Amino acid sequence: MEQQLEEMAAEGADVLVDWLWKRPGGARAVEVFAAWFERHGQPGYALLVRGFHSNRPPSDTRTAAHDRWSRRVGAVLAQDDDGRATVELVEMVKECRLRAQPQPQPQPQPPVTAVPAPAVPAGDHVDFSRSTFHAPVIGVQHNTYGTHPGGAALPDPGTWPRTGTADCIALGVHRAQRLGTGDELPPYVGRDADHRLVRLLRRGGLVVVTGEPRSGKSRTAWQAVRRVLPEDTRVYAPAPGTDLRALPGVLRERPGSYVLWLDDLDGHLGEHGLDAGLPAQLAALGVPVVATMDDEAYDAHRFGGGRAARVLGRAETVELAREWSPRELAALGTVDDPRLAGARDSRGRLTVTEYLAVGPELWDEWRRARRAGAHPAGHFLVRAAADAARCGLTGPLPADVLGEMVAAYFADVPPEQWQEHERDWETREEGLAWAVAPRLGLTGLLVQDPEDSDAYEVHGSLRADLEADEAYADIPVYVWLEVMSVAGTEGADVVDAVARAADRELSGRAEEGDGGAMFLLGVMAEIGEDRDGCVTWLERAVAAGLPSEQLVRDVNAMLGDMLVEAGEYEKAVPCLREAAEHGDTNAAYALARALRQWADHWIRRAAADGHAMARHELASATDTVGE
Repeated sequence: MEQQLEEMAAEGADVLVDWLWKRPGGARAVEVFAAWFERHGQPGYALLVRGFHSNRPPSDTRTAAHDRWSRRVGAVLAQDDDGRATVELVEMVKECRLRAQPQPQPQPQPPVTAVPAPAVPAGDHVDFSRSTFHAPVIGVQHNTYGTHPGGAALPDPGTWPRTGTADCIALGVHRAQRLGTGDELPPYVGRDADHRLVRLLRRGGLVVVTGEPRSGKSRTAWQAVRRVLPEDTRVYAPAPGTDLRALPGVLRERPGSYVLWLDDLDGHLGEHGLDAGLPAQLAALGVPVVATMDDEAYDAHRFGGGRAARVLGRAETVELAREWSPRELAALGTVDDPRLAGARDSRGRLTVTEYLAVGPELWDEWRRARRAGAHPAGHFLVRAAADAARCGLTGPLPADVLGEMVAAYFADVPPEQWQEHERDWETREEGLAWAVAPRLGLTGLLVQDPEDSDAYEVHGSLRADLEADEAYADIPVYVWLEVMSVAGTEGADVVDAVARAADRELSGRAEEGDGGAMFLLGVMAEIGEDRDGCVTWLERAVAAGLPSEQLVRDVNAMLGDMLVEAGEYEKAVPCLREAAEHGDTNAAYALARALRQWADHWIRRAAADGHAMARHELASATDTVGE
């Protein structure tokens, strides 16, 4: 069965990559596969299909692309419990291959004679109702809006989206992580190239925004379109390879404002795409042409000679830098949006736009990796690194520390069930390798410390996403304990950082009656050598109630030990008994010792007050010790 799924995944990848690499008319296949990925829970792969040419590394080969897409198709098939995805894939492969086959030429038909009445045109209708036919006749009605001889019909401009309401994500802008808000894009932050881009767009003609992949070309170009053109401007964003020769004729007698949007311009430089004269014809009609293009593709076409070179030679270009300038970064700090704040403060070695673009890919893949058949060990290693940072333990952590933290997520799970979990997982080493592998050629979910190959920290966007998602808002108690334990070995600065995080994250929960939060604040007080504060928090935690047997056992055991040390046996005994009854053998032993000490205290008290039997027992005990 596994081999059959692999073969089907490879067959699907064959078809998809064949269209992506070889066939300029493959937009239909691209959209079919993108929709399939979205239907079956892989929106990140859908985005990658649609942005294949802009996301593809410069050194990419067809074989490497096939391997990638085979794995991605296989990931969907592996989770296809009801078989729908598999059936759909078979039909998609059939459809795409049928489209790739040469279409049969029409066979010559016998001559047709129509007599005696001539056909009378009535608009676009020809009336043959009074004619006589002496051979079979096939009538075909064509409803087309505008075509060029030999070309396909263009869609009615009245159906094109308007700039004020168009979905710029569908037009090629990369979405950023949503942080639970539902907003796919943060506010736009001005770039140094904006002024020139706006000026050129107002002048008309072909304007091409160039730059490295994920430098923000599409967002910057779209923002200029929104700034310069009226909100009711119609946007035409044709699929790569569309025949554009009829476009001036379609728009010539059409009132209104229009713009031709060509994201990834290299897909529109084929035989019937953009030619050197088309932008000028559109400019005469007041229709600007706005395009984007990766630097490498631009250089290859601009200086490679031929039709594409002539088109680009007449274009105005705006270069968008990959790295943000000091002025741009300063502007970034003036916008109140957590995604932009993360891009400013937590992007590491990435640029601002790379950080924003890669975030959704990391988040989607991380969430789905928890399944037993995916990468659960890697999933929890990443979560451990993120939660450690949220608890104040910032910076890279050794892999074995992250591994210990993973076990803390299952502290309330019986050992035999935890072992059952682990049997279904990949090894820690495999999970770690998965987590550090670069996505989109940029970064992994975990980032390796350049100075210590065995230490890792979470990518900044994932930490931000976990903080914003309500499902992960509360870090488990035993993860906090693991962090506090590590902090206690790292020095005063680290302890202070964790204490500040605990006060920030736990104080509110404790005031709302959360016993687990009270327990953790007590532990932090104990680490800070505040014994009275620790006892107070632990007593409050016991009184508030604790959510699990494990916590009931551990909180009572800790409190009982501290009360025994203080000689407060009357308070200590109920706590130790509670912990012992929940299976803590150390608490059971401590309870026995406490009861002896408490009994000894009271028998000496009775003897001192003159009780004869108490004195006798003490004397007998002294004699026995003497012997």
